[in-house]
Amino acid sequence: MDMTTGKAVYKTELHCHCKNVSLCASVTEEELTNIYTEAGYTTVVLTNHFSPDHYDESWERRVDRVVNAAGRFRNCAAGKIHVILGAEIRLFETRNDYLVYGDGIETMLRDNPNLLEMSLSDFSSCAHSYGLYVAQAHPFRVSMTIANPQYLDGMEVFNANSAADTPFSTRWAERFGLHKQSGSDLHHPTARPAGGILTEEPIITSNQLIKTLKSDGYSLIEGNLTVVSGTSD
Repeated sequence: MDMTTGKAVYKTELHCHCKNVSLCASVTEEELTNIYTEAGYTTVVLTNHFSPDHYDESWERRVDRVVNAAGRFRNCAAGKIHVILGAEIRLFETRNDYLVYGDGIETMLRDNPNLLEMSLSDFSSCAHSYGLYVAQAHPFRVSMTIANPQYLDGMEVFNANSAADTPFSTRWAERFGLHKQSGSDLHHPTARPAGGILTEEPIITSNQLIKTLKSDGYSLIEGNLTVVSGTSD
């Protein structure tokens, strides 16, 4: 409940990872369920990495890993949290990461085994042809470059692991009319979520998520990523 308006608010995470898919993550789907339930989130978008850095097996096997992780998470979270499949995609051409949302993610990945070899312009066209939404993740992080905004729908202006970059990302998104979003970028079981969006209706489907982001009908969660006392990653 928002105490200033008296309206219900629902929390949606737009950026998180799990182990056995994202090589940099150590949190399980069961742990994600507990973490986000305790933090009061209604919905979590699982955005595991799909990039050259995390690609050491066949393309089809890689797609299976990403999709199956979301299935396991849904099973763990049933009746507690809505789980939506997303992806964090990195192309060969730069070190940039792009958050992708929409029902067509699995189909796009299976149809395009050369996806990571595409230029951003070709990738953007491809993603949009499947009805997907594309946003640049943590654009001012070291090793990233600012993507041409004409190929983006949104920009992650708050990333809990790169919070110091928020003023720059916010100004850039506003200058080029990109939808602003926030994410915890959670990787480990000792972390607690600090990002996402607040809405007056729960987000249950990918289509609803995209519609909400494009409408700017939400508030950003911009908290502090915390680590549970007495534990380590």
